[in-house]
Amino acid sequence: MKRHTLLLALLLMTGPATTADTRTTKYFLNECGETLEDWTRLSVGFCVGSLSMLEAMGPFLEPDPRFCSGPQTALQLTWTLRYYVREHPQALGEDPIKTMAAVFRERWPCP
Repeated sequence: MKRHTLLLALLLMTGPATTADTRTTKYFLNECGETLEDWTRLSVGFCVGSLSMLEAMGPFLEPDPRFCSGPQTALQLTWTLRYYVREHPQALGEDPIKTMAAVFRERWPCP
């Protein structure tokens, strides 16, 4: 399982990177866009792929970051993350993988 978590982390960190803040939740959300119209941009593929991968692995992660979201669209997952960071703005500067796992675990805990 640790190998899968490491693979996920590496995949999520391999998006387009040129500035110092590319490994933050803020950068990740900027790549995702804010509206459905933004989902026509090429960079959204990074967002959708990352969210879909994390959602698929959620029930199989170790107990601490494990979550069971069920079938959610990437757009629903993005808005869940956006809602969380509005209430917790400090999360914008944190690692997006850790932030997403914490948000999704809080929203969709496993039984």
